[in-house]
Amino acid sequence: MLWIVFWATRNPCSLRAFLASRLPDALRAQLALQIEMLTELVPPETVRWVSPENIHLTLKFLGEISSAEAQVVADSAGPIAAGCRPFDLKASGLGVFPNPKRPRVIWVGVGGADGGVATLNRELESALAEVGFDREGRGFHPHLTLGRTRRGIRRSDLKALAEGLARASVGDLGQWRVETISLMRSELRPEGPRYSVVASLPLGTAVD
Repeated sequence: MLWIVFWATRNPCSLRAFLASRLPDALRAQLALQIEMLTELVPPETVRWVSPENIHLTLKFLGEISSAEAQVVADSAGPIAAGCRPFDLKASGLGVFPNPKRPRVIWVGVGGADGGVATLNRELESALAEVGFDREGRGFHPHLTLGRTRRGIRRSDLKALAEGLARASVGDLGQWRVETISLMRSELRPEGPRYSVVASLPLGTAVD
């Protein structure tokens, strides 16, 4: 059992949490360059861009959970991680949710030749559902969020934003090896969220 002493000590009540793969510095630097490029293509003050050090691949969003529930998450996800061999992922291409005409979330795509991330997500969903966590209602679409459209954006600005993003071209930005699942805490602040690692769950420790 992995004891989450840090969280229980710092925050005995509840915390906003998620499971994720953290990115190497080199890839974060590439994503920062893409954000700089995109800001030149879209109207000012239309997008709240993610700070590059906060960009990550979400594997499972957990929401508000207690320190006791965090322990349950670590105990359930740990064996899944241990039984999964490390794998490589690649960041490339630009996309938006929900659709190109109404961009609300701007992201870079994530892919891998062997589908390891989809398998890992599926196994995490199943293991956590067994201990009371709701399954994600939407299909898993691995991505790295770069920014979100600001609330109250004018229709004309939304149209200009969509047109600017349509002109953007993002190729291959690099790859990284997923060797650890991180249980993360998210502290929402006026200047933006602050993320920190609660527990690290290594991949492949139970694989021969």
